[in-house]
Amino acid sequence: MSDDATSRISMLTALIRRPYFWGLIAIALLLAVNSIKDPGYLAISYNETTGSLVGNLIDILRAAAPIAMISVGLGLERGIKVLSNVNIVSAVALLLFVLPAGAARGVR
Repeated sequence: MSDDATSRISMLTALIRRPYFWGLIAIALLLAVNSIKDPGYLAISYNETTGSLVGNLIDILRAAAPIAMISVGLGLERGIKVLSNVNIVSAVALLLFVLPAGAARGVR
């Protein structure tokens, strides 16, 4: 096998081992089966009486919105914690190493 073919196989293997891969495949398969069974499954229409969009896709997105907001919030919280830890470490390093070294040289 060439290096290119080995590289493609290893990339495919790495993709298949990702935790979200099979979930995305299952969702795509369910949407495909439902769309084949009912061609209007993903149709979106406008309700003139209420002035809102209606349809199965809108219902799916409306049900997924709270989970998406929670996951984005938790991801941001995790990122803020990591950044604050980095800031604390850099502040401690500044206090322990940089400032005393400058004070020893007479820098103020």
